[in-house]
Amino acid sequence: MSAVNPTVTLPPLERHDDEEWVGIQSVPRAWHLEPTSTWTSIWGRFDASKIKIGICDTGIDRDHPEIKDRILGVRSFVPGEGYFDKNQHGTHVAGTVAGENIGVCRGAGLVIAKCLSDRGSGASSWILSSIRWLLESGCDIINLSLGGRGAYQPYADIGREAAQAGCLLVAAAGNSGGTNTVGYPARYSEFLAVANHQQNGAIAPSSSGGRQVAITAPGSRIVSCVPGNRYAAFTGTSMASPFVAGTAGVQKAIAVAEGSEWAKSPDDYLRINENFIKDSGPPGKDVKFGHGILDVAEMTKSLVGSQEVA
Repeated sequence: MSAVNPTVTLPPLERHDDEEWVGIQSVPRAWHLEPTSTWTSIWGRFDASKIKIGICDTGIDRDHPEIKDRILGVRSFVPGEGYFDKNQHGTHVAGTVAGENIGVCRGAGLVIAKCLSDRGSGASSWILSSIRWLLESGCDIINLSLGGRGAYQPYADIGREAAQAGCLLVAAAGNSGGTNTVGYPARYSEFLAVANHQQNGAIAPSSSGGRQVAITAPGSRIVSCVPGNRYAAFTGTSMASPFVAGTAGVQKAIAVAEGSEWAKSPDDYLRINENFIKDSGPPGKDVKFGHGILDVAEMTKSLVGSQEVA
């Protein structure tokens, strides 16, 4: 039975207070963007400027040098609060998606919906209104690094609307550990549920597990921007989800250029990326890694081979 307008929060993530920097010049190399040769094979080769990626989160510092040129629109759905990100979480997520120096889908446009308060919580009605606005804004992909414990059928309903509109919904699985702990809305099949792996490829201990987990991506000690021209390292599925949203943006940019098929749903995404997901953990799909780790190196071979340098 669905709860009535359940509260949704940020998954409890780890903020590494000893890893914070001022200005991009002082930021160390980001492990999730290694090897550099893999990523430089993509960046500059494809035009992502026509791609819109929506972010439902705690708002944004739209003046941060990392992302200020990427922002196409902002709106707050939190009563009594403006769009500015006093929490840091939303700005960090946005930087991972499309930051100029630390982003995955560099050049993509960002549409920002503040659906969580400065304290990191929000009503499901705020989140649904945010998703609907992002769909009306023409987003190709929407990232939701948030979750709650209450089932709420309207999430599944709007997930089907998104698929009909050709928009992929990517969501953090959660940071509760265990094997049956994926939160909502990621628990619904209309959302691509993302788990978090560490630099050594092991699943992060805090990463929520369950049969709903679809894919695993880098989410531990991820460096991205936070308000005030600063950068910080966070850990959680909140960081893994925008990595997947960003790589999906790269793939969508290529599909647009080629006039080829692109994912309209999680099932489409998994089918298209079947050869780029590396089985991890127990053989086959499992409750921690899902179908496995997104193998960017393999994906790059296909993407680079699909177009000649202009």
